[in-house]
Amino acid sequence: MIKIENLVKQFGKVNVLKGINLEFPEKEFITLVGPSGCGKTTLLRIIAGLDDPTSGEIFFNNKAITGLSPRERNIAMVFQSYALYPHLDVAGNLGYALKLQGIKKAEIAKRVLEVAKVLEIEMLLDRKPKALSGGQRQRVALGRAMVRKPDIFLMDEPLSNLDAKLRTSMRSELKRFHFDLGVTTIYVTHDQLEAMSMSDRIAVFDGGVVQQFGTPMDIYRRPNNLFVAEFIGSPPMNFIKNLEIENSKIIFSDSKKVLCNLPQAYSHLLSTQQCILGVRPQDIQLSNIEQSEIKAKIDLIQLLGANKLVDLSFSGGDNFRLSVEMPSEIACEQGANVGIQFSIDQIHLFDPISTKNLMI
Repeated sequence: MIKIENLVKQFGKVNVLKGINLEFPEKEFITLVGPSGCGKTTLLRIIAGLDDPTSGEIFFNNKAITGLSPRERNIAMVFQSYALYPHLDVAGNLGYALKLQGIKKAEIAKRVLEVAKVLEIEMLLDRKPKALSGGQRQRVALGRAMVRKPDIFLMDEPLSNLDAKLRTSMRSELKRFHFDLGVTTIYVTHDQLEAMSMSDRIAVFDGGVVQQFGTPMDIYRRPNNLFVAEFIGSPPMNFIKNLEIENSKIIFSDSKKVLCNLPQAYSHLLSTQQCILGVRPQDIQLSNIEQSEIKAKIDLIQLLGANKLVDLSFSGGDNFRLSVEMPSEIACEQGANVGIQFSIDQIHLFDPISTKNLMI
């Protein structure tokens, strides 16, 4: 178990981490996700012992480790660059750290072969890195960490140098390796799809602050604030601004047109409360124009395979746009006028000032 208490990191006058408090359960796959510069890699380096915090503490199984060197923490780190030794073959790269520890050659060979079989690279042990593909090099980098039998794996965007197809396959491989090894893993990425598909829990960072920490589904369905709602999910969530609540209905502030009813469970929200409505593309349905009070025009249709993305525009006094994701076999035509309906139990309302989700 890893516990982080009131962690602060400053570079000069810049606050990179602003009082981080997190607790990672043992043997889970934890992902730190957020845009560039949000502090996620800095936190990973502090956990690894490569950087020191300005203040705060880190505990491994309730033991303070903040002052310990990286070697004393029994962690293994996989970096964005593979950093393989070009003059060594795969077996040499995998066993190099064990050799430095003074482990006997027979034991090194045994552990190297065990890890190579898990990663399915045992037939590559005599090759040099220049003779390997990107995916094979990535497996060697992972194997070099695995062979040390660490208590914690730390991974800093290890898939970012791979092409899209290989990244997809390596995501499932990494998840399988984690399950087989049963070791706590902390993974850093800016790719929310990686975070959603691989993680037991996700910490969403922005501006050096943890915006939300929870399971992928909890973060997807119950985002704490506007940033999390916008950052997590593909295609991204739709937002409609300039709204307010009146008589258990969500209306446009200027025209007073009704957009939709407020879910009954949230009737306690104050009337005239200003809000921003968020709804995911998957939670909007097209309907017959005569059966809907909300009418739109189809501007663009993008085929995604089994699904398609339909872009809608709305004219009149309340101009806004929406994206709808729907099965490809549902018929619709570009330029057609349609009605829309929201899945009311899946909408979100955000305070325009604090950006907090009013419905959690």
